[in-house]
Amino acid sequence: MHVGLALFVMLLVAFLALVFVGLFKIGQLSEDRKSLSIYKFATMIALINEKITEAQLNKKNISDLIKDLDVTGKTYFEFQRGNRKIGEFLFNIAAFLIMICVGAAIVIWLLNLFNILPEALSAQISLWIALLGIVGILSLSIFIFPQLNLHKYLKEFKYSLIDSFSTLLSRLQFLYYESMVAPGVLLQIDRNWEKREDLLTDLNFIKETIAEVKSYGTWSYDFPEITKMVVLALSPIIPIVLSMLGLSTG
Repeated sequence: MHVGLALFVMLLVAFLALVFVGLFKIGQLSEDRKSLSIYKFATMIALINEKITEAQLNKKNISDLIKDLDVTGKTYFEFQRGNRKIGEFLFNIAAFLIMICVGAAIVIWLLNLFNILPEALSAQISLWIALLGIVGILSLSIFIFPQLNLHKYLKEFKYSLIDSFSTLLSRLQFLYYESMVAPGVLLQIDRNWEKREDLLTDLNFIKETIAEVKSYGTWSYDFPEITKMVVLALSPIIPIVLSMLGLSTG
């Protein structure tokens, strides 16, 4: 009884300590959103949108309107590569705790199966395995909850980025139709656009970019990996089911 209680307390303390570590590391990322590397990327796209509109209205060249473009930011894909490292850190911690719970539950069940457990612990085997199952499920929150704020921001950023690229696409489409009436307008806006086919290439590129951004995830790990962890967290319940089946058949 004392050994089981000590094991449970140890797991609970480890769980709380690692939750605080995870919250400290992940929570800081979304506190100052302007400091995130993807923020500069969104600002750059917004500036290009603004200047393209100004160039169309005033029939000026884009390169004359944008003298200095900040390209130090990271794209969504680059940011997620870095974010994945933190996700792996939390994933490994949660998986380690869950594996301890699974191993302890299986060991307790096997000891009880071969009548090796002390009588006091054997009488409450379902309770102890249930507690291990609860700790295993709670360990999953080490991976999920610290990411909630960042996930929410990334989801908002993703759709905001899609809107920005869609606006850029709309402006270029408008320019494409305008060039049907006044072909010379293309060279006024961009010296690289000698004909509509050149603009069409950029239009197709932006369409592909929008489709790519839509496919980006907003968690540090893909859902198949999260599903595996959920299954692993629920696995300590299996010995309880086996014990109940054994009692019912007996």
